[in-house]
Amino acid sequence: MGTGKLEYPLGRGLNFLIHIKELEELYQSLLDNKYPIKFPMEERWYQVENKLVGVKQFIILDPDGFSLRFDKCIGQKPLEFPAV
Repeated sequence: MGTGKLEYPLGRGLNFLIHIKELEELYQSLLDNKYPIKFPMEERWYQVENKLVGVKQFIILDPDGFSLRFDKCIGQKPLEFPAV
């Protein structure tokens, strides 16, 4: 049984999540060096069980096409349910 043909972009379909404390510094360094940013820095909140977990994040593609998502936790807050 063989694998698919090895062709660019090699990393399509893969998304690596990398937690980093110095997120803003890395982002600025990439901008300063004109590295292409796939999705710019943003703040997102995700539901985890009964709370919201916040992150700042951005995404780049490495030279082989692998998606690299860098993020930093910015806190948690209670999940608010709308009044009925």
